Amino acid sequence: MKSSKNKEILNIDSRLSRTVQSLFLYILFLGANFINLEFALTTMSAISVIITIFYTIRDDSFYLSKKKFFISLAFVFVGMILINAKQPTIEEVFTIVVKQGIAEELIFRLGMLGILRSYLKVETILQKETWVVLFLNSGLFSLLHHNVFLSLFILSLVYGYLFLKVGILSSIVAHALWNFYHNLEVLVFVVVVIFSYESFIKLRSRKKPFFRWYKRRFDSSED
Repeated sequence: MKSSKNKEILNIDSRLSRTVQSLFLYILFLGANFINLEFALTTMSAISVIITIFYTIRDDSFYLSKKKFFISLAFVFVGMILINAKQPTIEEVFTIVVKQGIAEELIFRLGMLGILRSYLKVETILQKETWVVLFLNSGLFSLLHHNVFLSLFILSLVYGYLFLKVGILSSIVAHALWNFYHNLEVLVFVVVVIFSYESFIKLRSRKKPFFRWYKRRFDSSED
């Protein structure tokens, strides 16, 4: 039994191995953080990007639907408008958007969640296993900000959800907007809208009786 577990950990494609790798990335970040926070953010975000590229090629998982592409562009466009409305200085943009928003999302979402992404089911309603990983990821993220644990735990769930459902750009924009506005309700509203839209599309694709009746009525009215 112990031997099979060891083999599973050494097999980089196994779920257990990916989980260990994700946690090890977090431990590396903590270690680098003892040296210097900026060093930790820069180094670990670069490592996260490299790991993501490696597993994207290995898993042959690069796929970007038109829907996700346009939603991501919408996030960036709206984010730029809202951030510009604050009229931030270049220093504020670097600190809040680049150092806090981009670097942290690259590590915790693109890196830690990305390693496990091929094992996470991200259909309309996220599976129980996916929520467990999101809760764990949010808990580890929040431990670094223990003075505001609960609010950041919820925020991290939002970021993780956006990353899995839309992509890394959406979670980066959401993170940056929170740092500028500190408005949790707006971010939760965004997730609710996306979740509702996805649920509607999924329900319609199943061809429930209501949609079959509506389609027949609509088609007959055109005749």
